[in-house]
Amino acid sequence: MVLNRQAAEQVRDHCIRWQLDPQQIEAELTSLVELRRLTVQVASAGTGHGGSWLLTIGLAVLAISVALTSD
Repeated sequence: MVLNRQAAEQVRDHCIRWQLDPQQIEAELTSLVELRRLTVQVASAGTGHGGSWLLTIGLAVLAISVALTSD
């Protein structure tokens, strides 16, 4: 409960500071968590080079999302 409250406060403070929509941030965070989960599954499945493109795309999307939210 305490960690949840602290996380919510940090998101709120970040949104106020950067004039962002808290609902959009929550949606993006959820998408990033899902993307990470999928890329970890692919990487840990031992697919070799066949799954590396998905990891690359996932990392690119993550980098773009972070760049857009930190402006």
